[in-house]
Amino acid sequence: MGIMRYEEFISMIFRLDYTQPLSDEYITVTDTTFADIPVRLYLPKRKSETRRRADLVVNKAAADVTEFAKLLSQDM
Repeated sequence: MGIMRYEEFISMIFRLDYTQPLSDEYITVTDTTFADIPVRLYLPKRKSETRRRADLVVNKAAADVTEFAKLLSQDM
């Protein structure tokens, strides 16, 4: 018996950790989705003469935590 379910608590923590995208004169920051997965894009404003590398960071920890919380909340 508790104040809230595990999923609600984890969701609340992730909402508190969210920061708004902040751009400056060198970079444009936007939030978008790819295949229903929220992503944040950091796009340079200056044009490059060569091809740029990209880093794709996938944070699977959020999915693992919610799956663990779902397992804990199931009746055994």
